[in-house]
Amino acid sequence: MEEKTIEKLDILDVQESESEQFLRKAAEMLDKVNFGFNPQALEILDNPDSSAKEMEPIKDMIDREIFARLYKIAGSVYYGQLRRGLSKEKHHGFYDVVMALGIRQTKIMIILLALLSLSKEKKALLAFAKSVATGILARIIATQMGRKQEVISRVEISGLLIEVGKVIAYLFEQHEGCELSEEFIAENHFSLLYLLMKKFNLPDFLIETVQDVSGSKVFFGSDNFSSAGMVGLAYATVKESFYGHEKLILVSPMPDGQILTFSLGVLFQDLFQIIGLGEYLAIERILTEPQKIAEAKRA
Repeated sequence: MEEKTIEKLDILDVQESESEQFLRKAAEMLDKVNFGFNPQALEILDNPDSSAKEMEPIKDMIDREIFARLYKIAGSVYYGQLRRGLSKEKHHGFYDVVMALGIRQTKIMIILLALLSLSKEKKALLAFAKSVATGILARIIATQMGRKQEVISRVEISGLLIEVGKVIAYLFEQHEGCELSEEFIAENHFSLLYLLMKKFNLPDFLIETVQDVSGSKVFFGSDNFSSAGMVGLAYATVKESFYGHEKLILVSPMPDGQILTFSLGVLFQDLFQIIGLGEYLAIERILTEPQKIAEAKRA
């Protein structure tokens, strides 16, 4: 593949700035890419009056691999603990998936899984892994702070999309056969996310939350962390781990099937494996006091 900088791309309008040229071509690329789902699926989800019967055909509008992962996510430990999740005792339709994840989360997951299926390079997978880790951690922080469900949902979605702009830049490189500097990508990744927001009608709160997190400030509300503050805290922690290890390193107790049946570590493990990013997570297992006592008795 011939390496080209953005300056060497075939651009017609020489009066555009370098970033404007890039964003125009990136928007054109997003219009051409086959995401693996029919856009009508998202339109049905966007319609607040859509019934369960109207939602059911969505499963046939989505690539089979995307739907299979979406279904597993809905029944995962993560959503089984933090939401209602899917029971394993009965067959479920697409509407059950929506009820387990929430409409907005379902839509976001479809888009994320579609982008993931298109991403071939390690740097794109790293960006995905950081985004997923940030979304999970931001949700845990907001939940443990006792925030309302709407705030929890917002910080989770914002975290899940935190580096998706970079993913789009890497797809652009793949599509155009060019190489962009990391500095150039960093300068434009929020604008790339904005292109995705416009294309798929994503919620407006992402503009403020994700853009604020892109800076180096800590954000508070009147008496607590703002949404951007919670996402920023999660993102800073995740980035630090990836910077040294190229993966998220967790230190956590893990279920043993007897003494401990659940831990936060297993939330990350389950979701990372389902999405296909298991290699970007490492868990250093520690024992709870009851587990230590049980091991001592067995010794």
